[in-house]
Amino acid sequence: MSEPVGPIQERAPGTGIVVLCFDGANGERARAAATVDHLKYVEAILHEINVAGPLFDPSGMQTIGSLYVLQTTDETEARQIVENDPYFKAGAFAEVRYQRFLPAAGHYIGGKIW
Repeated sequence: MSEPVGPIQERAPGTGIVVLCFDGANGERARAAATVDHLKYVEAILHEINVAGPLFDPSGMQTIGSLYVLQTTDETEARQIVENDPYFKAGAFAEVRYQRFLPAAGHYIGGKIW
């Protein structure tokens, strides 16, 4: 196997933002109340999302948060996207983390960038 040579294309540091949203004590109740509006919101912003979905506990049975891999590299824009989510507005999330991300390999991106 050959040594990876790194990205072929010049890219900005991180070509998207990953957002990890962890539910608080009220998460399950807040999600239940806001799910219909959340799904409508996600449909309205699909063009902003590379991939998104719920996070689960180790059993795979209990939702513990949400993951967004957003197209934007602007953290302010990422915050606006998340803070407009009905789950956020309903108080489901106790902690939200934003991290720049470079999608470098995998099926979702059609292979690899090098």
